[in-house]
Order: sequence, then structure tokens, then C-alpha cells
Amino acid sequence: MWEAFGDRVFEAGKLNRKALGHIVFNDADELKRLTDITGPLISAAIKAAVSTYRRKHANLVVLDAPTLFEAGYAAKTNEIMVVKISAAQQLQRLMARDDLSEDQAESRIKSQLPLQNKIEKADVVIDNSGSVETTRVQVVEWLDKMGFIKTPAEDSAG
Repeated sequence: MWEAFGDRVFEAGKLNRKALGHIVFNDADELKRLTDITGPLISAAIKAAVSTYRRKHANLVVLDAPTLFEAGYAAKTNEIMVVKISAAQQLQRLMARDDLSEDQAESRIKSQLPLQNKIEKADVVIDNSGSVETTRVQVVEWLDKMGFIKTPAEDSAG
């Protein structure tokens, strides 16, 4: 990555993620350049992690991938869950989480497939516009429906 971005994003040998983000989320060619560099590495890391979990007999492996469709990982999954939120909430949460300006956050959001397109391709949609507890309940209900967990009511009945 040094060859591609050099001292524009490295300071004393450490990656300045904010500087890299500023470059790649404001220039589609630079984003493609970064994706071309990191894509194969990310793919290899995902394969290794999934393999490790399978050897441990994990019944569920979750891939948290904002660019699932763009990177071509969707075809390698059994089920796709999309977490939806309003555009305003998405913008505000991203700004708060990553300490970004509104313009910076918008450029990151625009670099991804629109949320509505993801929702249309999803098997499951979780509404994350409410409280953490409301979101958690939806996820637990899905896990129960899929047989990954048993709810307390099922435990006492069985």
C-alpha cells in the first residue's frame, strides 16, 4: 500500500486512516486502487476465518461487510441480512462514530450500493432505527427462527 499511497497516508510508518479515507472517498479511481490492493487480502482473511469456524463446528458465521455486493461476497453466503436505517440516521451515526464532517460521511455512503438496492437483495431486513434493544429483539427472533438459539419459552417447554 505504501507504493500506491506513500506518505500521503503513512506517518512514521503508521497508517493514517482518516487521510486515506479522505483520498479514497473523494476519488473513485483512488477507491478502486485501494480496493484492488485490499480486496484479495480481505478475501483471503474471510476464507481463513470461515474455515477456522467450520473446523470448530460453528453453526453460524456472520460476515459484517458493508460492501458485500460490490465485493462479490453475496454469492458466497447462505443468507443475506441487511440492517436498515433512515438516511438521516445513517449520516448522523456515521458522523458520530468516525468523527466525520457531513461531507465526509456523505461521500462514504455514496461510495456504497444504495441501501434500498441492498434491501431488495436481502433475505432478512432488520430495522435499526429504534433503540439497541429493539434491534436486538429482531436479531434474537431471527436466530430463534433459524434454530441457532432457543428462547426461554422453548427451553422451559422442552
